[in-house]
Amino acid sequence: MNTVTAATPHRRTAVTAIGLLAVAGLSGCGGDSVNDTAELPSTSSTISATVNNAAVLPEAVPPAAREFYQQKIAWSPCGSGPLKALECGEAQMPLDWAKPSGEKISLAVLRHKATGKRKGALFLNPGGPGESGVEFAANAVNLFDKKIIRSYDLVGWDPRGVGRSSAVTCLPSSELDAFYAEDVTPDNAAENAASLTASKRFFEACRKNTGPLVDHVDTVSTVKDLDALRVIVGDEKLTYYGASYGTALGLTYAKTFPSTVGRMVLDSIDDTTISAKNMATQQAQSFERTLGVYLNTCGRRKTCSLKGVPEAQRKQKLLTLIAATDTHPIPTAAKRPLTQSLLVTGMAASLYAEAQWAGMDTALAKAFAGDGTEMLTLADGYLGRDESGEYKQRQAALAVISCLDKADPRTDAQRKADALEIARLSPVFGATLMSDTDQCALGKLKGAPVETTLAVKGAPPIVIVASRNDAATPYQWAQHVASMVTPSRMITFNGADHAAYVSSGSKCVTSAVNTYLLDGSLPAPNLTCAG
Repeated sequence: MNTVTAATPHRRTAVTAIGLLAVAGLSGCGGDSVNDTAELPSTSSTISATVNNAAVLPEAVPPAAREFYQQKIAWSPCGSGPLKALECGEAQMPLDWAKPSGEKISLAVLRHKATGKRKGALFLNPGGPGESGVEFAANAVNLFDKKIIRSYDLVGWDPRGVGRSSAVTCLPSSELDAFYAEDVTPDNAAENAASLTASKRFFEACRKNTGPLVDHVDTVSTVKDLDALRVIVGDEKLTYYGASYGTALGLTYAKTFPSTVGRMVLDSIDDTTISAKNMATQQAQSFERTLGVYLNTCGRRKTCSLKGVPEAQRKQKLLTLIAATDTHPIPTAAKRPLTQSLLVTGMAASLYAEAQWAGMDTALAKAFAGDGTEMLTLADGYLGRDESGEYKQRQAALAVISCLDKADPRTDAQRKADALEIARLSPVFGATLMSDTDQCALGKLKGAPVETTLAVKGAPPIVIVASRNDAATPYQWAQHVASMVTPSRMITFNGADHAAYVSSGSKCVTSAVNTYLLDGSLPAPNLTCAG
């Protein structure tokens, strides 16, 4: 059964371990709650000879691809009650944009129509890759200001490979408990062989169960889909909010289609210009820094079990716990032990927003006492596992899309040496994050890597939002991208919240972004908002 649920911004991760978990408790700006279990109707699109607005069909679109820009979506209500305000539909796109007359795929699309005078569509992507834009848009009434809701159709889509669209499928849920619990920091030849075998089986399953689509879910292809969707809804310019990996989509769009960029907000920057090694290194260090803030502020939280431990010794106590679980996983009420990789996953998941730190306090206290149940729940939440043992599809999409996008020319020997260096720089998260690039080498996917330069020419100013202590997308990534994308304006939030506009509750950030989206007024240069 297809359902609409509330999605939140994610970013890329290692296949078997920590991820850039979205904020679980987003602070909303207004609107009614959306029933998160409502069934989506079966919808279909029709290829039409009449485009919504002929003026917005780009001249550069080749004749063989025009049918995709000219289609009409057969919108229908997404359900009853609050879901009557939401319209669901489906669009068709070519499997391979280089061969538009070949096989087609489908994209699930959802919109909340403007409640007042319409300015256009505001396209939304919450990141991942692998997160559902349909679910994010379904919950957008809780995340966006009422003035935005009055002025824009809020449009979300599940990118190719994701969710309700033509999707990547890898291992069945029945095999994923063991896969995600796998040791990603092997200590000997036998453990290393087991880890490699598990990853190889994962990618072999992706190719077998997904078919030709597995080589065509890259970011460049998704950006071409997005441009077609822009035309389908009748907009001459793209208005866009992207969080985390959603910023990679926005940046790639701006470089590919600069003349059709409208107002674009990129929140928690994914720096596509850096190497696989540097991405893993900088991200691991960022998680480590945010963990340091968490530990240093322990004494301010009544829930923190480590506040009685001298500040200089708190991290070592965590490292001792992590090391112990390598050979002695912690029992849980679920009868699934909390392994080392699941422990690190749960910890990383909790670092996305300061509002989640109290939950991490409690989970760690119980883990130290020999009960891993609550930390396992945190890990399951990131990995998309429900109480029945079924997993969401997002991790499969994340693994394949990430590997398609990031070319990694290093040898096995270079990767192993880099892993040791990163583990030294980030003792808690380094080894786990580095497993991401190891696994990509096994994927043998034929992607279209995102270009490593961001020479955006002809686009209007882009607004960048960054949290100074964001664990998942390091602040330096935003600084680097802002220096390359000119003109741009950057808003700094002095906090640790990932995707600050929809998660921090900062009136300063919210006001600056809303003003830009509503009337085009750019934020003040180098605007800094207090945490």
